[in-house]
Amino acid sequence: MPGVKRDFRETAAGLPGVYPIDLSEEIERIDSGTYGPFDEQGLPLVDYEQWYRKNGLPTKGKQFPIAYTPVTIAQFGLGSHQHYTATKEPEDKRRFLASAAWLIGNLKEVPGKFWVWEHHFPMPVYRLTPPWPSAMAQGEGMSLLLRAYEETKQTEFLTSAHRAFQAFLFPLNQGGVTYFDEDGRVWFEEYPSDPPSHVLNGMIFALIGIYEFWSVTADPSACRLFESGILTLQKRLNDFDAGYGSRYDLLTKRVVGEKYHRIHIAQMRLLFDWTGEELFEKMANRWEAVWNNPIARVKRAVLPRLTAYWMLLQVKRMLGI
Repeated sequence: MPGVKRDFRETAAGLPGVYPIDLSEEIERIDSGTYGPFDEQGLPLVDYEQWYRKNGLPTKGKQFPIAYTPVTIAQFGLGSHQHYTATKEPEDKRRFLASAAWLIGNLKEVPGKFWVWEHHFPMPVYRLTPPWPSAMAQGEGMSLLLRAYEETKQTEFLTSAHRAFQAFLFPLNQGGVTYFDEDGRVWFEEYPSDPPSHVLNGMIFALIGIYEFWSVTADPSACRLFESGILTLQKRLNDFDAGYGSRYDLLTKRVVGEKYHRIHIAQMRLLFDWTGEELFEKMANRWEAVWNNPIARVKRAVLPRLTAYWMLLQVKRMLGI
């Protein structure tokens, strides 16, 4: 395979198992109520009014919902599965399977094409109005469903993973989650924005789901999509390097804080393990080193304010302020 040094077909043995990105800190944030309350089944909701206030974004008196967020549900389930695997606590298993059941019940069909998890809240930074799909939600949702199938052997989990995967075969302009750039490269978009945003962590979480789906089903289209996504990252990964940190996306180009920077590093190391592509290991090492560099620390404290101002303008424009 051009551009992939290690045959990733050989690294898939034993998947899915424990989710390969540690989600324990995300579980702590969810359990602490950082994002919002829980429903009667103990599943997390996100209070978007609160989220906007915490991030200093205007709402112009508009009501933003307390809503289920597919990514939050999927990560809650995956993190609970990680903890259950380590401790065998019944409550962790319950939360893990309840999250997977929610995904089955909320997978919506795009008639005659594919199925998606819809987001029923606006995302003004990317000028999105509900409902909208997300490649990150599709990928992490698949990852959770595959583990629920592994645990229970109930075929509805695997069937739903098959349905969710189909969204990767359709472009954004048909309601899917895949974007083809001017060079024919494939991007899996966390936010289906126009112009495209190319969010790095969302792209890689989608790739993880695709890789795991292929490892379980041997679907050749999943294998091709994974390889195409890896080739895209090989060509464009340097665009996410700000010199003093890592960028969240290629639209706002904002440099991330510690939470997302650590996620980017973990994702780079995982992709190196799976593909053998040295670029991923080198970038992980570079981003590890730059985080504690004193000059880089000063730049991270000052320059992101310009990006924050741009994001504020986007929100105001969408809200008509």
